[in-house]
Amino acid sequence: MIFTDSYDLTIPVIGRDFVTAGEAASKIKSTLETLNLPPKLVRRASICAYEAEMNIIIHAYSGRLSLRVTADEITIV
Repeated sequence: MIFTDSYDLTIPVIGRDFVTAGEAASKIKSTLETLNLPPKLVRRASICAYEAEMNIIIHAYSGRLSLRVTADEITIV
């Protein structure tokens, strides 16, 4: 995969909403797969996204999960 630009995605997450827990991480995973990133990298990033999403759900009223993919790095906040 050759990236010349960056790809950004932001997903709102509602705190204490355990019914939809994991949906934001799943969206990030499918986005990374669509960008044809290596499967091991997609798996590791997806696990990080899930952990971050669960922290929002458990500890906050609301939040957002943000993904940025560039040629050099993947950032999940």
